[in-house]
Amino acid sequence: LGQALGTAVSIMKEDNATPATIDVKKLQARLMNDDCYLPFMRRIPSELNKNAVHSCPILVNGIERGDENMYVGDLNKPISIELNKPTIINGIRLVFDSDLNRKFDNMPCTYLLNEDRYRTAKTMIKDFNLVFTLENGQKEVVEIKDNFLRFVKVPFNKAIKKVELLPLSNYGAEKAHVFDFELY
Repeated sequence: LGQALGTAVSIMKEDNATPATIDVKKLQARLMNDDCYLPFMRRIPSELNKNAVHSCPILVNGIERGDENMYVGDLNKPISIELNKPTIINGIRLVFDSDLNRKFDNMPCTYLLNEDRYRTAKTMIKDFNLVFTLENGQKEVVEIKDNFLRFVKVPFNKAIKKVELLPLSNYGAEKAHVFDFELY
């Protein structure tokens, strides 16, 4: 509720709107783009993804909950997005599986990483690389270590031809679990 209220206030300030005149569709879109779950709604992926070839199209279907909307694959196996021509992007949007169906009911705000009951979900991607193929053919690698976030945005403001997500490790699961991998 707090995320929705804060986002609504931000949009009202931007648009000089009131609670009665706020653009509800804009509010819903922004909330979903920030990984806020709105039941029965599908997030619309960035336009950049429409002219791209995704090795795993399920990762841009706009639904980031449910096993049927998740990529489950081998660690150290890349997932790719290829563009038909070099395109300037702002970055990469990722949503990893935080195992929202885990067995305990409460989630403390802090806990020790090696505590048995409250821990980072085993399915959460811990270490991963993003391998960008630039317009000149050179590759640039962004390494992310010790991630514990479900929703990750990685800024990368350059023209690219291709990007690969290489999940390297997680917190104990045998496979990589990813809900979203897209350009923004």
